[in-house]
Amino acid sequence: METTLPGKGMSFIDSIGTKFYFRSSYGVSNYKIICVDLEKPGDENWVDVVPENEMNVLNDVYSVNGLIIATYMENVSDKLKVYDFEGKFIQDIQLPGIGSAAGRVSGKYFIYKFTSFTDPGSISVVDLTTFEVKRIASTKLGSVNTDDFQTDQVWFPSKDGTQIPMFCIRKKSTLPNIEEKPEKPIVTMLYGYGGFNVNIAPAFSATRLVLLNNLGGMLCVCTLRGGGEFGEKWHK
Repeated sequence: METTLPGKGMSFIDSIGTKFYFRSSYGVSNYKIICVDLEKPGDENWVDVVPENEMNVLNDVYSVNGLIIATYMENVSDKLKVYDFEGKFIQDIQLPGIGSAAGRVSGKYFIYKFTSFTDPGSISVVDLTTFEVKRIASTKLGSVNTDDFQTDQVWFPSKDGTQIPMFCIRKKSTLPNIEEKPEKPIVTMLYGYGGFNVNIAPAFSATRLVLLNNLGGMLCVCTLRGGGEFGEKWHK
């Protein structure tokens, strides 16, 4: 659990002896992990443990069993990466697909909830000694089978040439291949937002699911500039 500190965009992660670790936006826009040694605390002595990723925003950081779990937003979908406190990359924690992950720590375990456009939520536990991932709970949708749906991300150029991402969600039977022209028109809901550095991450909606499951429709969610999905440059 992070504790936000005033100044320089600092959020406390953990400490080892005199070394304190922070998620920080000091000098960067997409956040990084730094180490501050209290024996020489001046910012000229701060060390970048995990440098800024210029493409992906570091949204959350957890300290678990002597390791760091970093949640990055990569192409508007969460990714979980494991590092040691020296900054060495250990491995990825595989998520079920395109979606959002929110976690908590319990001893040597990392517990996270995964949600997507068509999944209202599942709970998984990661053992940080073996990296075994076990799903322990999931939300049922009655007779609806979440495996019947497909989410693709497509990109298209804006007026100035900037590539803009958009998610296309539908039942596989509605349009098996996003690259193919549908045999008949598809009822489509288009949603887009970009402003105030707000992320429009994959999220579940029962109302939208009715469109997809019962009406054979498609949902398109466009990631417009002005949000925070790709950092401060995208926001501005």
